[in-house]
Amino acid sequence: MQSIRRKLILLILSAVLICTAVSAGFGLWTISRLQRQSSEQILTLTCQQQAGKLNQSLINIEGSVEACGELVTSKLGARRPRRRDL
Repeated sequence: MQSIRRKLILLILSAVLICTAVSAGFGLWTISRLQRQSSEQILTLTCQQQAGKLNQSLINIEGSVEACGELVTSKLGARRPRRRDL
C-alpha cells in the first residue's frame, strides 16, 4: 500500500511540475512575442513622428531659400547686367 501511495504522489508531483514547466514556457514565449510587437510599434511611431518633424524642417528651409532667391532676383533685376557678368 505504501508503494502505491508513493507512486501516486510521485506521479501527481511529476504531472504538476510538467504542467508548470509547459505553462511557464508558453508564458515566456507569449511575453517575448508581445514585447517584440510592442517594440516594433513604438519604433514605427517614433520614426513616423521624426519623419514628420524632418519634413516640416525641410519645408521651412525650402521656403526660406525661395524667399532669399526672390529677394536676390529682385535686387539683381533692378540693376542692368554688365558685359563682364554675362
